Amino acid sequence: MKTLNILLLTLFLPILIFCQNMKPSIMVIPADIYMTEKGWVDKNGEPDYHKAFRNDNNMRLAIAQIGEFMNKREFPLVNLEQQLKALKNESIRNENYEGRDGDQIQLTILDEIFQSTQPDIVMDLDFSMSGGMKKTLKYNLQGLDSYSYKLISSTSGTGPGSATNDISTLLQVAIKDNMDNFCTQLTNHFLHTQKVGREIRIQIKVNSDDVYLDDEYVYDPYAIDDELTYIIEEWFYRNAKKGMYKTKSTSSKVMKLAEIRIPTTDDRGRALDANRFITPLRKMLKKPPFNIACKVEPVGLGEAWLILGNK
Repeated sequence: MKTLNILLLTLFLPILIFCQNMKPSIMVIPADIYMTEKGWVDKNGEPDYHKAFRNDNNMRLAIAQIGEFMNKREFPLVNLEQQLKALKNESIRNENYEGRDGDQIQLTILDEIFQSTQPDIVMDLDFSMSGGMKKTLKYNLQGLDSYSYKLISSTSGTGPGSATNDISTLLQVAIKDNMDNFCTQLTNHFLHTQKVGREIRIQIKVNSDDVYLDDEYVYDPYAIDDELTYIIEEWFYRNAKKGMYKTKSTSSKVMKLAEIRIPTTDDRGRALDANRFITPLRKMLKKPPFNIACKVEPVGLGEAWLILGNK
């Protein structure tokens, strides 16, 4: 028995150590409130990150300092400024969906970057510097789940006054005593996500006069003879991690589901987001007995719309 226990420990100890050392990938972004106050917005009042990085050296240095700090703690870093450049160089364009009721999906530039890089955590940074000969830096840093945008951890504070004007030094001094618990909470959330799954949202919208969610079908694989709504709910129960999801609202034309837990990767080891997760349902509905033309529109990492019909 003792030999068996030693053997099992030898086999599983490396796995346990690996799991404990797993860290979420992060991206540091300037907070919306910072962008607005500094005037780094476009004509629609949305954050203009290209303009900010071109003109605000303090912001560039502050984001770089936070990134360097997290990188030293072995958090994989996705660099926002470099991704913005890549996005511009590749001329990636937003895709719009406009339904008969005027509904529209338009991906923000951050959504496009998240789709291609898939960071686990977004670190939202706001800061301000004040004082005359003696400078003081005040900051607010929030860690958000990049799929659900729910708050995971936050820290804020004001650093001691200093004669230096170097934003990197001021920020480093301000945060140095407040980051241990912040980083621990990020890691714990990430490990919890590996266990219970990521949280996403799905909207199903009908864009046809010939399709209704309360239409009835006989679907033999599920042994169901019922409305399309209930067949879709059965699909979510079978495919969500441990069957975890909530139907928020339903009508004959719209169905909203939230708090859907999905595996972090698919069966081929690829990162799974809302778009990839809902694609098998799209394929199922295109086949008999449904024969419904449909498409998936991504709305960031943690949300997608399944459009039924092609009106």
